[in-house]
Amino acid sequence: MLVSSLLRRIEYPAPTRALDKWARTDLTCEPAEDGTWQCRYVYTGSTCNDGGKAFVANFHVTLRPGPDGMIIERAWVDVPLGHNAGATEMCAYVVQPESFLRELRADQPFCGMTLEAAILRPLDLDYAGCLCYARMLNHKWRNVLSTIHYALIQQTTPAALPSAS
Repeated sequence: MLVSSLLRRIEYPAPTRALDKWARTDLTCEPAEDGTWQCRYVYTGSTCNDGGKAFVANFHVTLRPGPDGMIIERAWVDVPLGHNAGATEMCAYVVQPESFLRELRADQPFCGMTLEAAILRPLDLDYAGCLCYARMLNHKWRNVLSTIHYALIQQTTPAALPSAS
């Protein structure tokens, strides 16, 4: 069974042209031996202060097939600190670095939901480029999950082509 058959078509909150670009340049999704899918989205953002210094963050998502579709089993953010200047200059990092990184690495509240439900749930959003507060992180997660869904349903990522089972 193709993984795309476990997904239902939705209206994305981001333009499909952007999702297509992000799927091709920033996303990798690979099936694992245990039947899950491991996805990593490389996000390049910028701090909201100090003139907007660039940083990179890795958004990780583990999906597993379920009776109602692809279920988000795990989802977390890894912010590498070495050679990543803006990472340590985000407001939340400056104020409480350990708790900020710990919260990013923790599983997100949408774990256990289908991919579609997580994308379409109502959220407070802020479009700033950093990850400092929930509203900003919500916006990034919505785009990441939409990109994953788009790539898997459109089969634009090479790993989406083989059988999921």
